[in-house]
Amino acid sequence: MSRFIASWANLVISQRWLVIILSVLLLLAGGYLGSSIPFDHTIQRNFADDDPKVLEYNQLLHLFGDNEYLVVGVSAPEQQDVFTSKTMNIVNELTLFLEQQEAVTQVRSLAKYQYIHGDADALNIEDLFPNQHAANATDAQLDAARQRIVSEALALDTLVNTALTETRIAARIRYVKDSPAHKVALVKALYAYVEQQQYTEQGYRIRFGGQPVFDEQFETRNQSDSAVLYPVMALIMIIVLFVSFRSWYVTLMPWTVIIFAIAMLNGVQGVLGYPHSAVDQALIPTMIIISIGLCMHIILAFINANTQLQNSAAAVKQTMLKLWLPCLFTSITTAIGFFTLSATNIVPVKEMAILGTVGPILLFILSFSLLPALLSFSKPGGRHLQPSGIANAIAALMHVLPGFANQHRKAILWLGGLLFMATCAALNTVKVDTNFVEYFKDNNPARQDMLYFDEHFNGAMTMEVIIDSGAENGIKQPAFLTRVALLEKALESRNSTGKILSVVDYLKEINQSMHEENPEYFTIPTSSNMTSQLLFLYENAGPEEDLSDMRDFDNRYLRLTVPMINMPASAMEQELAQIEQAIATDFADLAITLTGVKLLFQIQDVYTSEGMVKSFSLSLLVISLFFFVLFRSFKLGLYCIIPSVLPIIVVAAITGLLGVSLDLGTMIVGAMTMGLAVDDSIHVVSRYAKARQAGLDCFAAVSITMKESGTAVVFSSVVLVLGFSVLMLGSFVPIVHVGLFSAAIMLLALLADLLLLPAIIFTLDNKGAAERNTVNHSDNTHNSNAISNDKTAMSHDKNISDIA
Repeated sequence: MSRFIASWANLVISQRWLVIILSVLLLLAGGYLGSSIPFDHTIQRNFADDDPKVLEYNQLLHLFGDNEYLVVGVSAPEQQDVFTSKTMNIVNELTLFLEQQEAVTQVRSLAKYQYIHGDADALNIEDLFPNQHAANATDAQLDAARQRIVSEALALDTLVNTALTETRIAARIRYVKDSPAHKVALVKALYAYVEQQQYTEQGYRIRFGGQPVFDEQFETRNQSDSAVLYPVMALIMIIVLFVSFRSWYVTLMPWTVIIFAIAMLNGVQGVLGYPHSAVDQALIPTMIIISIGLCMHIILAFINANTQLQNSAAAVKQTMLKLWLPCLFTSITTAIGFFTLSATNIVPVKEMAILGTVGPILLFILSFSLLPALLSFSKPGGRHLQPSGIANAIAALMHVLPGFANQHRKAILWLGGLLFMATCAALNTVKVDTNFVEYFKDNNPARQDMLYFDEHFNGAMTMEVIIDSGAENGIKQPAFLTRVALLEKALESRNSTGKILSVVDYLKEINQSMHEENPEYFTIPTSSNMTSQLLFLYENAGPEEDLSDMRDFDNRYLRLTVPMINMPASAMEQELAQIEQAIATDFADLAITLTGVKLLFQIQDVYTSEGMVKSFSLSLLVISLFFFVLFRSFKLGLYCIIPSVLPIIVVAAITGLLGVSLDLGTMIVGAMTMGLAVDDSIHVVSRYAKARQAGLDCFAAVSITMKESGTAVVFSSVVLVLGFSVLMLGSFVPIVHVGLFSAAIMLLALLADLLLLPAIIFTLDNKGAAERNTVNHSDNTHNSNAISNDKTAMSHDKNISDIA
């Protein structure tokens, strides 16, 4: 391996212009291939094509067509109902606007509501407002509409609440596979129209709900976050690098690697055909953070080597010989951390796992080809390659840290043990739960509007129920309709559901109308022939509502659209279990399928919970095995695992104590940070192992390790903490959690690497360390043992460099 690394280093140095030219060509290719990647966050894309829940949803689309609705809510001013000229004008304007949009296939609202009215043997469909035009309605027309609507079962709690103070407009959206672009454009146009009409200035707050609103929010917030997070992160990284090195040359060098790596990764994404999604929003910031940390290890080692050798080419070669293997191992563990995310069934997370696996490998290749090629042009002893005051201060801290850790190793281990036991005790408070609405912050308008629709209409999102009668025209059989009516009543009786509209409700209304509005006839027809006649009369009356999305063409299937309030995944899972149990017990004779966007989100939440456990467990297992094979030592592998795993379970326990549920973001954090947290442990343990192989005793080996690797470990960890902290500025709560929890884990991992890991080493591998257990912290005297240790470490420095 040493020969290969030396040959690689010689090739990079001798062919540095070729390396740069090839890198530029790959940059251009990546930029071209990744220039037109679409953004797709449709719920169906979260699942494999053969997923049973997707197949059920596809059946819904096949039988009934478009099924998503954009819902608009309008509240009456205080002390008024919605049947005022001003309010109905607004409802009418919004209705007309939505009807004119290409993405809308049907609009239901009070402005165009039609009621069923019988006249002898004829059935009439009457407009609530003349010509379905509620604008400038007279007081008499408004009063007549008010009186009519209170007796309209088809309108109450669907288009208007029983108090007549809230009304909503439902626009059915054209279905387009694999693209939410038309929905996003529609919602944006609606927002612009509402602002243009100045409804807010008139005292009206217009509410927006339904899946199209969240599609728009996902895309818009993702774009705005990208416009803010990336520049802020870049600025912070630039400040950290410049303050650390006091050199623009060194500050800008890692950004070359970052830009090239991100462009190439985008090219890979384009070739693989993976669209962007809210899930991969954290990928580019993570790439930036990983790259900065990796480059800082290389640059710090290069600066030290260049200062000693006064030859840039030789310094590059020595740096590559020393850091190739540790950096390769850290890149592999980071890639493993990402790859284990593919254990989930959520497709965008699987795609992020693949890209996250490729990313660290790309960074490694560029860091040991392009970066050394650029560094080789540096002038020996140049001002821009001198260690900074901060670096010197950290180096001084690394000088005394081994003595401190050795002297207080028992106290450190006791504290670590107590922390571990307390953490284990608190792990039972950890709750895995998700709620896609809570992906948005509390002050997000879409989230607030969802609560509005939950309060006044028991939800804007729906569960779809498909009922198979078993035969063509089977839905016309009275026995079947009676059972469906009982099912509908049972579903409506639940606290989580709202008013259901189905063919059954229309048949009851038609039947009553044909019997002089006698309430006794608000029942299901007594024969299939009568059902056919009533439906025929209704169709011939020319209604706006043709019932085509409530029954299939062959009249075999019926559809119940069940509004449901928003709830966490755990509560939804219990609710669905109760519904399914009730169906199995009381409606076993009906062939029922539960589906819809609401249930797709629910199964996504279930997959998230399952994937969180699988990905973290797999990450821990694979990385642990990798360490044991890498170091060919159970003990050295354990040295890497302990300070890497402990911070993760500590943060998990803290989230449980704070009542924060683990969600999609924390699923990504668990596996990803497992791969990142071990990086510094690898540098420390591999350097320690080399020192021990060179003949140093335990204390001297730890001392030289902290001297040579400690500064870079601190710098890279600070970069990780600050970089991940930037993600807390994001709009999506899972991304905020990625930033918060990752930063906390990286900070705790740094403390574990600098204090806990040396204490463990001194305890388990303490030959020659017991006698070096004092550190003099006086400003006026020098500890003779510390001096002796430093001399011993320095005397072996050359041997260790040769082995590395």
